[in-house]
Amino acid sequence: MVAVSLPDTVKSVGAVIMECKNLKFVDFGKGLVSLNKTTVYGSDAIESIYLPKGVEYINNIAHNCPKLKDVYIPDTVTEIVYLSLEPEDVSIHTPSGSYAEQWALDNGYTVVNDYE
Repeated sequence: MVAVSLPDTVKSVGAVIMECKNLKFVDFGKGLVSLNKTTVYGSDAIESIYLPKGVEYINNIAHNCPKLKDVYIPDTVTEIVYLSLEPEDVSIHTPSGSYAEQWALDNGYTVVNDYE
């Protein structure tokens, strides 16, 4: 499997995409509000994750994804519990002045203000 597409009716996801070594792309749909556990685990191919506007809560996004370099987090996010991503390996892309920007800076991540 190289791609996963969730319908717009999905509001919350947990540990649903596991050990997909060839996974390159995840479309979370437009209705997503929360990520409740490590959503993507064990993908050797995924390089970036883009969360849609509307996501408010993150309790981890990905783990054991060695090529993951970029995570896009919208300004609708108001709480991040934990990211198991190494700050030296991943850049957080988010709008300037967002909760995610401050959280990323506080936790040692590189921030890129290019999420539109």
